[in-house]
Amino acid sequence: MEIELTCPVCLDLFQRPIVLPCSHNLCTPCARKILEPNGAPKAWAKWVKENRSADYKSHLEPDVKCPTCRRKIPFDPKGVDGLPRNLILENVIERFKEERKTPGQAQEEPLLCQFCEDYSPQKATLMCNECAFLYCGTCFDACHPSKGPLADHTIGPAIAKPTKRQEKSMQCQQHKEEKLALYCFACKEPEELARTLGTLTRKNYHVQKSLQSLEGMCTIAKKSGCDVEAHVKRECDSLIAIVEKKKAELFKRVGDEYQDKLGELSDAMHQCENILLQGDGLAEFTQEALKEDNPATFLQTADALKTSPKFVSSQCKATNRTIQLVWNAPPSAVDAYHLEADIYSPPQDSSKKEHHETVKVSVGTACRYNLECLHYNARVVARVRASNRAGEGPFCQDITIYTEKGFHFTLDPSSCPKRELVFSRDLLVAKLTSPVMVSVMSHVPLANGCHYWKVRIDQFSGTGNNGFVAVGVAKEMDDEGVIGNDTDSYALQIHENGTLWCENTHNRLQIKQKAKEIKGSNVAVLLDLENQVMNVYWNGKLQTDDSRPGGPSLMGVVGPVRPAFTVYGSTVQLSLQTGLERPAAYPEPPVIHLEQCSVENTRINLVWSPPENCNVDCYIVEIDTLDREGDIHQERNFIKVYQGPRTKYTLRGLDYNVTVLARVKALNTAGESEPSDEVSLSTEKGVIFKLDKESLHESLRLSAGNLKVKQNNMVHGNAFGTAFLADGCHYWTINIDNFKGENSFIAVGVAKKITQDSILGNTSGSYALQIFEGTTARTENAKHKIQIKRKAKDLKDSSLGVFLDLNNQFLNIYLDGELQTDIGRPKGPSFKGLSGEFCAALCLYGAKVEMTMVTGIATPSVPDSPAFNKARCKVNNTTVLLGWLAPETKCCVDYYVLEVDMVKSSEFATRRKKDRKFKRLYEGAAREYALYSVPYSVNVIARVFGVNPTGEGTPSEELILSTPTGLYFQLDSSSANHDLELTNENCTVSLKSPMYTFILGNVKLSTACHYWRVHVDEFNSHNKLSIIGVGVARKALEDPILGEDSDSYAVQINEHPNVSCSNTKNRVQIKRSSKELTNTNIGVLLNLDEYFLNLYLNGKLLTDPSRPNGPTFVGLLGEFYPALSLYGTNVKLTVYTGESYDE
Repeated sequence: MEIELTCPVCLDLFQRPIVLPCSHNLCTPCARKILEPNGAPKAWAKWVKENRSADYKSHLEPDVKCPTCRRKIPFDPKGVDGLPRNLILENVIERFKEERKTPGQAQEEPLLCQFCEDYSPQKATLMCNECAFLYCGTCFDACHPSKGPLADHTIGPAIAKPTKRQEKSMQCQQHKEEKLALYCFACKEPEELARTLGTLTRKNYHVQKSLQSLEGMCTIAKKSGCDVEAHVKRECDSLIAIVEKKKAELFKRVGDEYQDKLGELSDAMHQCENILLQGDGLAEFTQEALKEDNPATFLQTADALKTSPKFVSSQCKATNRTIQLVWNAPPSAVDAYHLEADIYSPPQDSSKKEHHETVKVSVGTACRYNLECLHYNARVVARVRASNRAGEGPFCQDITIYTEKGFHFTLDPSSCPKRELVFSRDLLVAKLTSPVMVSVMSHVPLANGCHYWKVRIDQFSGTGNNGFVAVGVAKEMDDEGVIGNDTDSYALQIHENGTLWCENTHNRLQIKQKAKEIKGSNVAVLLDLENQVMNVYWNGKLQTDDSRPGGPSLMGVVGPVRPAFTVYGSTVQLSLQTGLERPAAYPEPPVIHLEQCSVENTRINLVWSPPENCNVDCYIVEIDTLDREGDIHQERNFIKVYQGPRTKYTLRGLDYNVTVLARVKALNTAGESEPSDEVSLSTEKGVIFKLDKESLHESLRLSAGNLKVKQNNMVHGNAFGTAFLADGCHYWTINIDNFKGENSFIAVGVAKKITQDSILGNTSGSYALQIFEGTTARTENAKHKIQIKRKAKDLKDSSLGVFLDLNNQFLNIYLDGELQTDIGRPKGPSFKGLSGEFCAALCLYGAKVEMTMVTGIATPSVPDSPAFNKARCKVNNTTVLLGWLAPETKCCVDYYVLEVDMVKSSEFATRRKKDRKFKRLYEGAAREYALYSVPYSVNVIARVFGVNPTGEGTPSEELILSTPTGLYFQLDSSSANHDLELTNENCTVSLKSPMYTFILGNVKLSTACHYWRVHVDEFNSHNKLSIIGVGVARKALEDPILGEDSDSYAVQINEHPNVSCSNTKNRVQIKRSSKELTNTNIGVLLNLDEYFLNLYLNGKLLTDPSRPNGPTFVGLLGEFYPALSLYGTNVKLTVYTGESYDE
């Protein structure tokens, strides 16, 4: 029984036995020695990883065998810990040890486990010599792991009095009385000191790394603090500037009011003094006049007492079209005042003169009168005189006052009860802060005249694509209604909803615009109550119904009405522009400030200033694009690219290396201005950017003006470009200066956002080509990444090209000019479906990886011409193999196009080059192509050119190859079933011994039509039993006679005169005498395109009687070899190839 309980490795009783997958047992220590060569399972997993070969299939099948049965032992990385314990066998061994003791031996008290927590501890079976604790098998596994710090402890059987082993390393080797601390105080043990020094060095390294990290955090914190401090300073300075400006405005207003009041008081005092002096003089004059006794003289003196009133200029003013006139009463008695005014209205057309009208009014005894004018910007010359019973006095001195240039009004908050609409202090700005519909009116009613005002939509954010703005006039307004939807209002309604069906009525016009177009737009209103029409202009363009394209916008508008507005959206802000003079003439042209215009890659920023003293509704930007080398004096072809109220505009989506001629026009209700002076600006030759230092990974280093990046650590670090690209077509290259280190890795592409959390191309926010060092890495393509592997020596000094076309939403990446793409898209692009903004991005990993970004280069032109590789261009019967080389300039090529023209050899000499009829046969990234089934006696003219996103390149030089006149092959001695005598360059075969033999040709035929001829040189035998077979076979035959199985087709010719002939699907049998057959020819015509085989004997078709007209055999599918079979003592056949078949 002891044999069954013995370990096959240590030859001792099992210690903690485990069960192998093959059902044999091993001690746990022995199993660890065999199955875990490096110790712990982690070390074993590391050993498996480092020693994995190319043919290693899985880590579950290491090359370890059972010591008993020599079978492979499959186990996982858990190692021995993953195998089950044999507890039954362990108990049997313990009982066997007890029974083996001698009878006289004293029964010792059983040793119990010191770790069992239940009421009946188990018997101890193991003891750790270092820990000096007793364990049962279960507690040992749970409380004393065989890995980690306890892996080196020695385990033995349980003994009665365990003693803790003294560690030699705990005592100094030279001073036995001293325990070893960090080092011996007497001699400072060098070995322990070196070990301690290494530990301290490692700790110092980690502390230094932590310190560097903290220093980096301090730098970031300082920068953030400085940024916040600068931001706070800027905001405070801005607020202080605003307060100072407001303070200056308030001081100015107070000063102006103060001076105005002082002036009025001074004028009043001066007038009172004058009146007092006049009164005193008049009293003295009157007293003297009363002394006159002569009546005639008295009447003459009374005329001198008549005086005129005097206008108070400080109180005479204009409000809109109303002139307020105020005058002082004369000192004499007044029964009435008579006002006379000349009104000069401005012309409505530049070709007309101003209109003159005189108004005479008796105003009673009041010393003020409000004169209503019909037009704005009218000049009023007024005078007044007094009258009483004595008669009319003289007119006072004329006063000239102008009505205002335009209509002034403010919003009336009382007309809008909803609190969601807030107003500015001057009541010229209204802002909607919640998604509700609100309406508001002005405080000024209009009953006649012609009025003009504008509204600017400063902010517009709709609600659920249903926001709108309505601008117009109304008599009365419903709180829940929209102006223009009833008979008491007229309006232009601007809707954000693109699906809305616009419906115009008598009272409204509806238009649709995008939210970004509504924001910042101007709406001008020209209300002519004399003609009862209203014109509404959106960004200077008259809005009308289709039934009256020339206007007006709305008709039948009768006063009194008030300006009104209705808005709906989450955020809408309107600003009134009142007091504007109605445009009577076209505006002056704007002025483009070339010094403020700028160029950013393919973007051109235009800035202009409005014309002086002109009312402008919007501006029109027109451009003409030329090649940078183009003639700027050529005929212009300007197109409109922008119409809006802003005085700056950014041209986007331009190509690189182009010149843009730009001009700007101003537009108002009177029409367009003349264009401004043209300015010429050119885009960059190529995209210009640098690598962003702020977002750079801490392991990377920049140099060469932030264009070169270097990685010296085995960590993944990302680098990003400083420019985000949203449209246009961009190209840049990356030079690989150095690429060393095991498992080095680089990724090149673009990213939507800057992050160091992931490798470039591994998330949906980036697209990249990932390149792994070596040839063992596993590659896998996905939607956002393409993975390739290259040797370091092959990749050094290579160049990567990145072609980003955001107009067509694709990205191409080239390695040394060759497009890198997925196998499912051989013609490219590398990636597609790119939308949004992207920046250039890199990812580096390795001990020494360096890359340099090259920007500002032109978008690649069409590819240069490739060249045919004549060493690879071959003709094999009807197969023509073509191979070519990539352009020497390493230009970008997405794929190649092969074009071929075929001409019969007899016609080639007379065929002119211009009569070539090339046909495209291949489009793809490979640089070789095979033409099959090419007819014999044909000249193949081939050319190839490359294609990239710019277009098709220049074709290569033409290559001319000729197919032979017929099929060429030789007999293959290795295919014969017996030794045959081959002569005449393996074209003649002889048989001298009576045995059945066969032989095949050395060419495999699968397509096209082929012909060869077999000449019977000798055909005789003393017993007249010679047999030959001529035909084709799919492979070497099991039956040596052609035509006897389904893999061959042949004509069998028998010399024996009495043999009976029978035909089958695969053979035709005939008999000929030696004399008849010698020196005859057997022709073979194999047409694999039409799947038939014809055999001819001296030009006569051999066929079955059921098919008298042929063919000999039908239904030939697959690949075939020319074949011969021979039998006889004197048979000799010669194959003639390269001959054409003439019907």
